[in-house]
Amino acid sequence: MEDVCFWMVTCNKEPGRFSLLRSVTETLKSDPDWPNWEDDFFVFDNASDFEGSRSFLEENYKQTFWSQKNYGYWSAVNWLCKKSDEMGYKFIYLIESDCVHYDIARVRYAHEYLSQNPDIGMVRMAKFSVDDRHLYDKRNPQPNSNTDDWCVQYNMFSQKNGEFEKTNVKDIFKTNMVAKVGGFHRISHLSTVMKSLAGKRFSEIDFQREFFNICPENALLDGGLCDSSLSAKMRECAGSYLEENNPLGYIPTRTGNITPYEEVETR
Repeated sequence: MEDVCFWMVTCNKEPGRFSLLRSVTETLKSDPDWPNWEDDFFVFDNASDFEGSRSFLEENYKQTFWSQKNYGYWSAVNWLCKKSDEMGYKFIYLIESDCVHYDIARVRYAHEYLSQNPDIGMVRMAKFSVDDRHLYDKRNPQPNSNTDDWCVQYNMFSQKNGEFEKTNVKDIFKTNMVAKVGGFHRISHLSTVMKSLAGKRFSEIDFQREFFNICPENALLDGGLCDSSLSAKMRECAGSYLEENNPLGYIPTRTGNITPYEEVETR
């Protein structure tokens, strides 16, 4: 998979988030497949200032880009899309920095499917079961729902419930579920969406709408290869759930804006 790069965006300002980084790193590096793609793995550090964070990243990852200030997640994603394209990659797996990983070699199925199907937008990689999808349905809670990784199985733009169609690639299902930022992307499509959002104050829904306009259909990896079980237990430090001007210094990810690539200072 020479045309695939892996990116993880980090920002560690207190013990909880740094603990998540350590756990995620442990699952990544303990995977038997790690040596095959660690040279294509990059970290964008959004001005972490928790003690020990910098040295930890330097010890565990070969290539880290350090931002001069916290530009926020969306600016980081826009920056790394441009950077990845400049480096000659075609696909990008955006690592969820607060999700532990397993069976990472299965990322090959996502690569195979997108390579064969240019009309498909991206592949959702989070934990999910097609057979047991009722346990992951956020709109219809069950007594034994998997609340750590549940999602809305409804496309608000097509106004259709979630649909899942088996493909000829192992464990890959075509779906009408909306795109996620974290996941396996075609860099060209992701870059187009980020360009359309530039200069605006936008929400996660705006991202999903712009992606839907380009690609109404996506895919998912049945079973996934990462889960949110650890981060769900410490949501007080998860950027997505924080209010503006929070005392921890994180920038929420549910809404945001994009700092232009050329204005993002890194070292």
